[in-house]
Amino acid sequence: MAENLHPRAQNQAQCHPTENVYYGVFAVLIPAGEDRLSPEEQALFDERQEARRRREFARADEARRRLEEMGITLEDTPKGTRWRRRR
Repeated sequence: MAENLHPRAQNQAQCHPTENVYYGVFAVLIPAGEDRLSPEEQALFDERQEARRRREFARADEARRRLEEMGITLEDTPKGTRWRRRR
C-alpha cells in the first residue's frame, strides 16, 4: 500500500501524524494512476486553460483535440474544467 501513498507519506519521519492518516485514507479512495494526468497531459490541460483565459480559442481547441487523441475528455462547467479518462 505504501506505493499508493503521497511521497511524503511514504517516509513517515517527514510527516505529521495526521498527514499519514490523510494520505492513507485517500490512497484507498482514489485508485493509483487514475487521479492525475501525466506530465504531458497536464501541460496540455494547462496550456488550454491559459489559452481560454487569453481568449485564444483556436489554440485552446488544438490543445483539447490533442488531449482527446490521448484519451482525455474535457467538460467545461461553471465551476471549471473537469477531465476524465476514456475507458
